Amino acid sequence: ERSSCAMGLSWSAEADVFRDCCCDVKLVIVASKNIEHVLTTDFGASGRGLHEKITSVEDLPPFTKRKLRKIATIRNKLIHEVGYDAVENPEEFKREFREAINELRLQAQAKGKPDPFNSCTVQ
Repeated sequence: ERSSCAMGLSWSAEADVFRDCCCDVKLVIVASKNIEHVLTTDFGASGRGLHEKITSVEDLPPFTKRKLRKIATIRNKLIHEVGYDAVENPEEFKREFREAINELRLQAQAKGKPDPFNSCTVQ
């Protein structure tokens, strides 16, 4: 069973957004886009980049913000720093992304908002 979200990203039943990622750049961009989407649509985040969006959501727990900022920092280094061409530990990055998304999901549900991934339509 597959779903297609409003962003045009496809999700498998277990929400494995990384199944088609062939390289670290794509891995980091896919993760960042998903986090930005959830922060913007479910938490009303604003700002130009991921760090600004994280800052704009005042009621996120510090441990969630730390995970999100780590992902944002890796993204910025990978995109902007010459010579930083790979994620040191891609499996750890994926794990931290999934943990961050699950924490965002729980925060959204605690605020009475629908699960960010329930807005997907089953294809």
